Amino acid sequence: MIETFTFIFILAVLVEGLIQYFVSNPDKPQRWLQYVSALLGILVCVAYKADMLAGLGLVSPYPFIGEVLTGLVIGRGSNYLNDFISKIRKPNPAVVIENNQ
Repeated sequence: MIETFTFIFILAVLVEGLIQYFVSNPDKPQRWLQYVSALLGILVCVAYKADMLAGLGLVSPYPFIGEVLTGLVIGRGSNYLNDFISKIRKPNPAVVIENNQ
């Protein structure tokens, strides 16, 4: 599972880097950029068969659904993906307390 998320995080950094490379003025919001980023994220995920949901054990009968959803998450950027993964991996306080006793 860690390998899957590492791979997906690397793809997110790649997509974010490509998008930032082609942005002429990063301080000026460009509405079209979010669509290009989402499309690039989807294309990369479909090309590499990257499926974050399958990595969590949620396998769809239609494999491209997980790839498209993962592509949309990747299109949001590596910071968004890092926050998302941190929430998934966040330890449950009740479990931590039980283990210490």
